[in-house]
Amino acid sequence: MAVDIDNDIIDLKTLVKVIKENKKKFIILQIVVVALISLFVVTTPKEYRANAEIAPEISTDQNNNVVNILKLISQINFTPKEIDAIYPLMYPNVVNSDNFTTKLFNTKISTIDGKINTTYYDYLKNHTKTPLWKKPFVFVSNIFRKKEDNVSVAASLRKHTSVVRLTREQEKITKKIQDNVICVVDRKMGIISIFVTDQDPLVCTLMTDTIAERLKQFIIEYRTNKARIDYTFCHNVYTEAKTNYEKAQATLVAWAKNHIDIDRTDLKLTKTKLEQDVSNKRLIMEAAEIQMYSAKAKIQDCTPVFSIIQKPFVPQHPIFPKVLLTMILSLLVANFMMLGYIFRKRLIKLID
Repeated sequence: MAVDIDNDIIDLKTLVKVIKENKKKFIILQIVVVALISLFVVTTPKEYRANAEIAPEISTDQNNNVVNILKLISQINFTPKEIDAIYPLMYPNVVNSDNFTTKLFNTKISTIDGKINTTYYDYLKNHTKTPLWKKPFVFVSNIFRKKEDNVSVAASLRKHTSVVRLTREQEKITKKIQDNVICVVDRKMGIISIFVTDQDPLVCTLMTDTIAERLKQFIIEYRTNKARIDYTFCHNVYTEAKTNYEKAQATLVAWAKNHIDIDRTDLKLTKTKLEQDVSNKRLIMEAAEIQMYSAKAKIQDCTPVFSIIQKPFVPQHPIFPKVLLTMILSLLVANFMMLGYIFRKRLIKLID
């Protein structure tokens, strides 16, 4: 007996009867869905993810910029103005910047099977697989890609020596790296989490460690930049003062050799003047030396120490594709769509 699918009441009993009457259709549907998902899984390269967590040292000094920042970043509508040019919440922007990313091109990596030992740029360009479902889009984009006019570009860039231009291939790899890397900063704890996804478990682990180290170096250079500039200035002042002192001392020695008998008043005055000049320049040199060593100590004082909360470990299982989860969700969606098609008249009535 056929089920009246146009009936206003659709209960569980009705659904079971409908499924039994359309058993062949549902079986074919399951086979098709399983086949498509299997094809998707087989043609999609596995992706692995490694992560690292680091925490910069926070000074207990109440005037420390980092302390002030962490107090304010949790406030609503906080806009840092006079505290820091690059505050912790901007670290993800630093990691995803083109300048930071392009410096990863020459990073040496190796795959877990040991077959590939090359740079990260070459690995992404020549040793990664493209999913089957993406290949048509890549093919179409290659057809419509315009050729680069390297001659005119090179001529124009010569006028702007500070301008850096990437080729289309380099832009593509840069975007790929930025898609693979995630940087997150915990607002309350100040912990920096870095995640890197790649098709090889060892590659993503090596790159996670490299990016963490590069970010630490960037933070150190940024935090100590003012102190290093001050140290360079003080070092130059000390060098100049030392040179002036040595010249004055050499002048006094040379004068003394040529004037052994100094009973004359004018010679005594000249000697006193030269000795005073040497003494003054020595005092200047000593003061500059103290400032130089003070500036050098300031560099160490401004250098943050990082605590390694989580080291990157080689992942054992891929994060994509999730075979079982994908299969279950696909079957559920397909079956709901089939039931929706069968009860389409009833659904149209409900909508109307």
